[in-house]
Amino acid sequence: MNSTQNEINNNLNVIKSMIEKTKTNTAESGSIFILWGWLVITASVLTYFFVCKEWFDRIGYIWFLLMGFGVVATILLVNRHVNRKRVKTYSQLALSNLWFACGISFFIIAWIGLPLKVIPFESLYIIMAVIAGVGLFATSGILDWNMLRVSGTLWWVAAIVMMFIHWHFHTLIFALATIPGYLIPGYALNKKYKKNQNA
Repeated sequence: MNSTQNEINNNLNVIKSMIEKTKTNTAESGSIFILWGWLVITASVLTYFFVCKEWFDRIGYIWFLLMGFGVVATILLVNRHVNRKRVKTYSQLALSNLWFACGISFFIIAWIGLPLKVIPFESLYIIMAVIAGVGLFATSGILDWNMLRVSGTLWWVAAIVMMFIHWHFHTLIFALATIPGYLIPGYALNKKYKKNQNA
């Protein structure tokens, strides 16, 4: 009985150490959260301004340029991280696949569904907020980090709020949700990474 208990405890310790290792390695990706946070806030605020000016035909260019820059910058950051850390843990692979799936979902909704008018512009930010909430909430489970669970929940709250207000204000709600949704966890991850590097 004792040997079985010891084996269980050893397995739990291995799992815990892998989670902690993933947290440490993933901390560098705080820069990705920060990058996307500021890009989304900039694009959302500019979209609100363009909607007020009724420059609807220019909104797509904002998102195309800023999101395109974000994709290129993310690929460079990820490649730099992979080159430093040759071995990937299961948790890191799970995170990569999760956020790749979220990214593809964002792309399908915004760049295929919206132009085809299958997705109405009035619903766009609501759907995006729901997907962001799923990504962050699932990430919190993989990393066992409650801050991301709260961030994911706040994205869902933002989506519900947007359902009750005029769509002209959706971009502002989206921008506000990005602060606790991306920026705060991003800076927290980045701070933890720098602390671990100095240690």
